[in-house]
Amino acid sequence: MYAEINFTEIGITIKMFRAARHITQMEMAKRIGISQTHLSNIESGRVKINLRLLIKMANIFECKLDDFFVQPDFFFEDKSQPAYPENDRSVIVKMLQILGKKYRLC
Repeated sequence: MYAEINFTEIGITIKMFRAARHITQMEMAKRIGISQTHLSNIESGRVKINLRLLIKMANIFECKLDDFFVQPDFFFEDKSQPAYPENDRSVIVKMLQILGKKYRLC
């Protein structure tokens, strides 16, 4: 049986991948052919993402589609319990973005 898709979790994962690679929302939106507002809505879970956009993002991030549906290991102490609540993950994303701007090499 498949579980219901949690689009908020997918959005957080997208934001984490993007922040880890020091890609701005505007830059990412241009690369996948959508508006920055639409990407923001995807990352916040306000709108659902389609498979076409997930494939484009997977190619940019050089990851598998599965990676969007499974939270990165560092979010979990064990697989059954999140180590960080959603609010904490948002703070982590912001910190990664700040660090990305500060230490950006490009």
